[in-house]
Amino acid sequence: MELHYRDEVKWSEENTKMTEFFIDHNETHRYNGAVTNMIEVGCAIIRAKRGDGKEPHILIAQRHPGAFLGGYWEFPGGKIEAHETVEECLVREIQEELGVQIRPVQLFCIQDHAYPGKTVRLHFYFCDWISGAPVRRDCHDFHWVRPEEMKNFNFIPADTEIINELIRERKRYF
Repeated sequence: MELHYRDEVKWSEENTKMTEFFIDHNETHRYNGAVTNMIEVGCAIIRAKRGDGKEPHILIAQRHPGAFLGGYWEFPGGKIEAHETVEECLVREIQEELGVQIRPVQLFCIQDHAYPGKTVRLHFYFCDWISGAPVRRDCHDFHWVRPEEMKNFNFIPADTEIINELIRERKRYF
């Protein structure tokens, strides 16, 4: 698995420039020799300063038990529609899933992950929480957690390397 990181991502008001790029929804890949369609997905690393000490927290969501990878935790997001940028997808999906307003700030990395019958390209973005209290609209559960607390949750396999990087380089990203 290869991760492509952006250089020197810092969380600050100066990093609010959004980059737009559109997705080729007809791209195909191979999984164990079989051709599969690439599914483009936006993943939000939603950051907010919370608590008495205003420590950085990340909003995570749990997948519904009956869904693909049900019960696992993840960075919320979803499939990028043909007419959307990644940033537009993230704003829409997070509102639909958790009922909160976010602002995508900067691309963190892009990761391809193969599952039987499909390959997903995950676009991880740092996003700032803007407003709204999270609700369970289209997830089983959610939590605001400090970066190091993510190790206590059973995340989908594609998120593991991202979590390790966020914890290892906490001061750099938060």
